[in-house]
Amino acid sequence: NFEKLTDQIRGLPSSVEALMDAVLVYLEGLCTPAVANAVLPLIAVSSPISGIKEADLRSVVDVPTHAVCSMLQALGGMLQCDEEESSVDFAHPMLLHAVCKRYVKTDLQQRAVHEKLYSYNKAICAEGGFKGAIPGR
Repeated sequence: NFEKLTDQIRGLPSSVEALMDAVLVYLEGLCTPAVANAVLPLIAVSSPISGIKEADLRSVVDVPTHAVCSMLQALGGMLQCDEEESSVDFAHPMLLHAVCKRYVKTDLQQRAVHEKLYSYNKAICAEGGFKGAIPGR
């Protein structure tokens, strides 16, 4: 029904930035704010190096694997996946911007996410060297 579609379109946020914010609120409702706060910043800070490998993402976060998989599935087409590298990254720069604005807004928050990735990489190296899990290491 075109009338319902028109009403739905009118109900959408008026800007891409507001739409991305609404996507994040939706994801928090679907997967919990804790899962969103654990997963999305790791993808965001890994974005400059072509994303993070899905296996690493599941290993680094402090949430159950099924929650990470649910988040990635919910993001669907908003992620770009490199099948050769098995890495995930945001497909839209405005989503990256919205995630940073919401979850990584201070230097302290950004440093905490980088330290989590660094600690993970350091542990991988101690276990037997690079496995090439995170692009760029």
